[in-house]
Amino acid sequence: MNVPFVVPFYGAIFALLYIGLTIRVIALRNAKRVSLGSGGDPVLERAIRIHANFIEYVPLALILLTAMEMQHRSLYVLHILCLLLLVGRICHFLALSREQRAFLELQIGDVLNEPAKLLGSETGEQLKVWKNLGKRRSHTGRGGHCCGHRRSVRTALLSIVP
Repeated sequence: MNVPFVVPFYGAIFALLYIGLTIRVIALRNAKRVSLGSGGDPVLERAIRIHANFIEYVPLALILLTAMEMQHRSLYVLHILCLLLLVGRICHFLALSREQRAFLELQIGDVLNEPAKLLGSETGEQLKVWKNLGKRRSHTGRGGHCCGHRRSVRTALLSIVP
């Protein structure tokens, strides 16, 4: 089994962005002397929402993209999807960081986030089909292909599908 390398590269970039967002929230909390919640401060509230939105969307997208990479999908497609997700997250950050929201940037950010999740979800559906593959009985009386090939593929896929 080949080890994924495209998505983990972008995953590291997203981890650095997440750490930056976390430090930003911590610094604003210290400056505003707020330990829990936003204390009614709109700047802190936006920073918390940006941080929360990032952690709500990015991990799922990275998991789905990793599944695509493990299925040996095109590396170019993976790079494009990861870059779209990255640019989308940056647009989202810029749009929500302003006092007056830039709706165009926010919409661009939302649109750019979707391809990774949509294509990754389609990959997840394919994995569910593979998950059930070895459960059927064949002419050999064992599950899967007569030489056991499909059974080993099923076992490998079950290791990544809960």
